[in-house]
Amino acid sequence: AKLVRDYFLLSIIISFLSKRDYIVFETEFESHSLEHGLKDLLSWRHMANNFLIAYCLSTGLSQSTLGVSLIYNLVYGFETDEVVLNPMLKSSSPSDFWGRRWNNSVHKGLKNGCYKPARSYFKSRLTGVIAAFLASGLIHEYVNFGIF
Repeated sequence: AKLVRDYFLLSIIISFLSKRDYIVFETEFESHSLEHGLKDLLSWRHMANNFLIAYCLSTGLSQSTLGVSLIYNLVYGFETDEVVLNPMLKSSSPSDFWGRRWNNSVHKGLKNGCYKPARSYFKSRLTGVIAAFLASGLIHEYVNFGIF
């Protein structure tokens, strides 16, 4: 029931935003341009527009992964972990957002494949963090290069 409700709410929000070119609150600058200063970026209108887009992305990823997991569970009989745990509304800190709620599959892979081996080999927590951060950056660059 929650899955259907959230899909329904998300589709209403996206329908509302798409008719307005994803800009609900007008700003003094063109929102798709890079010609604005820090004051413009921190305006409440700009922040509210960005929050709505981020909320749609977060909820869409959360519900999509739940839907795919449900199908996988039904077809193969394996229980899967949730990938995104509603980070926009339930996170209590940036650490909670990135470490426990956002993209848990990648988090586990970076932790087990980069952080722990580097920390163990170099006997340094900082080296483990740098190794995981570097691997994450390379993965993001690879994906962006492939898309754009």
